[in-house]
Amino acid sequence: MEFILIVVILFVLFLLVRNLEVMKNSITKKQDEQIRLLQEIKTLLEDKHKK
Repeated sequence: MEFILIVVILFVLFLLVRNLEVMKNSITKKQDEQIRLLQEIKTLLEDKHKK
């Protein structure tokens, strides 16, 4: 009985950790996208300013 409980708890912890990894990855992807967009805007503004 106790063995089954331990296995279930470990499994739940494993799922939580995996879920956190996935969330972290999606957050960094969004940040990368925002940084890329900001850099594009910056280059556009600089080009416009040079003219």
